[in-house]
Amino acid sequence: MNKNGAKSILSIMIVSTILLCTGCGNSSGTTTSATGTAVMKKAETNKNEIRYVAEKKEYGLALPEAESFKEELEELLYHACVSAHNDETTCFYDYLKKNGILGKEQKVILYYDEGKGVYFDQADEIDRPYYEIYLDFPEIQGQKQSYIRLCDYNARGACEVMEEESMEIFSKERKSWKKWGETTILLDESKAGQRITEEQEEDVRKQIREDCLEEIREYCGKGEEYDIYLYDFLPGDEWISGIVLDAKPDRNWPESTLSIHVCYKGKKMEKYNGITWSQKTHGTSLGKVPEEDALATIRSVRNNIIAENCFLACRVKGDQIISLQQE
Repeated sequence: MNKNGAKSILSIMIVSTILLCTGCGNSSGTTTSATGTAVMKKAETNKNEIRYVAEKKEYGLALPEAESFKEELEELLYHACVSAHNDETTCFYDYLKKNGILGKEQKVILYYDEGKGVYFDQADEIDRPYYEIYLDFPEIQGQKQSYIRLCDYNARGACEVMEEESMEIFSKERKSWKKWGETTILLDESKAGQRITEEQEEDVRKQIREDCLEEIREYCGKGEEYDIYLYDFLPGDEWISGIVLDAKPDRNWPESTLSIHVCYKGKKMEKYNGITWSQKTHGTSLGKVPEEDALATIRSVRNNIIAENCFLACRVKGDQIISLQQE
C-alpha cells in the first residue's frame, strides 16, 4: 500500500496495515544493517566501491550514490509499471509509455527529501526517518520539465512505490529537495511487472508469512469458504495490502480489504516484531445485496488477481488452507 493510502487508514488508527496476531507480540526477529538496501546486498563483496550521499549521523540513514542505485532503480520502475496484483496498468506505466521512456536509454536525475514516519503502534516505533525519492527525465522531448515522486527509502531500502491513486507529478523543483545525482537507465517493457523479492531477507519474509498464516487459521473451522490474497511487497515496505473474498456471502458484500502493518523495533528497523492485521468490509452501509451482484464481484476478483504474483494466496475451506499458487 502506498504511504498516502496508509495514512488515510491510520487516520482511522493513524496510517494502516498487519491485528489479531500471535505475531504482534513476536519478538523473535533478526538483525539487519542500518541501510539495508538491495544494492548493498548485491555489492556485498565490493562494498568499498559504493560511496554514499546524505550520510547524516543524526538522521540515521544513508543513500548510495545515484550510479550505485541504478540497478535497484530499474527494478523499482519495472515494479511500478504494472500492478503486482492484477493485469491493469497504472498511471506510472502510462506516463512512461506516453513519454517514450520505455525501450531506450534515458538519463534520469534523482532528488531526495527528508521525512519522518508518523506510524504509531505498540509493537512499532514512531518518528522513524525515511527519504522521499523524486525523478526527473530531462531528455523527454516537447515536454515541460516535470518531477515524479517514485517511492520512499527507509532503513531497509526502497519502499512504498507510488501507485495509480497516489502518483504525484510536480511542475517545478521544490526548495527542500536535494539533488542526489544522475545516471542512465534502459527499461525493457517486457520486464515490467516482474517481482523483485529475491533481494529480501528470506528469514524475515518467512516470519511474516508464518504470522500471516496464523491469522488466516482464524478463518478455519467456520463452515465457510474464503479466498485470501496478500499482495507482494518490497523489503522496506511496512504495509502489506490484500483482499478477503467470502465465497458464500449470504447476500452480504463478499469483498473485504486487508491492511497489514509490518512492525519493527528500533529507529533503524533492526528487529522484526510481528504484524497487525486489519480487515475492512466494503459495502457495509448497503445492507443486503442481490446475489447476482455478489457473485459478479467474486468472479471479477478471481479473474483479475494473479495468484502467482501474490505474497500469499490461499482458499480456506472448513479446516483446510489450500494454496491458490499451486493450483
